[in-house]
Formats: sequence, structure tokens, C-alpha cells
Amino acid sequence: MTVNGKPIYAFQPEETTRAVVPFYTGRKLIPVNNLEEAKSLQRDNTVFMLVLDKRNNMSNYNSLKEIFPYIIFSEVIGKRRKFKLLSNQGKKG
Repeated sequence: MTVNGKPIYAFQPEETTRAVVPFYTGRKLIPVNNLEEAKSLQRDNTVFMLVLDKRNNMSNYNSLKEIFPYIIFSEVIGKRRKFKLLSNQGKKG
């Protein structure tokens, strides 16, 4: 599965995320402000959702994991930030 050619959405992105992703990837980031917007994206074939949590409780990820159950990429950035790229379709592994 590849992100090429697919929009990248971000769940409640902060200002830094909105700036860094386009800068490093050359791709526009489409903000998703709430769960209703995230659920409405399910009608598309494959959706990629970026989620960033600054706390250990992973509240943003936990609210999205049923809609986007596949983790494409996961990384810890610094001491407190957890970054995941999720998808609604993929292979369980």
C-alpha cells in the first residue's frame, strides 16, 4: 500500500504539523476537525489519516482506531509525541 497519489488527512492537527508535513513531503495536509468528519471519509476507497498525540493516553489515536484500524507507520518523536499514519484499509500483520 502506498500513500502516493492519495490525500493525507490529519486529525486535529496543530500548527507545527500543518507546516512540517507539506514542507517535508511537498503534499497538502487536509485537516479533519472531529470524529464525524473522520467517519464521513470512510466512503472513499483508501484513506490515510495522520494522528499525533502529545500525551501517553493516546486519546486521538484511541478515538480513531475503529475507523482507521490499520497502522501504516508509527513513530515516537521526542519524549512526548507519538505519531501514527493510519488507514481504513490494509493488511493485518
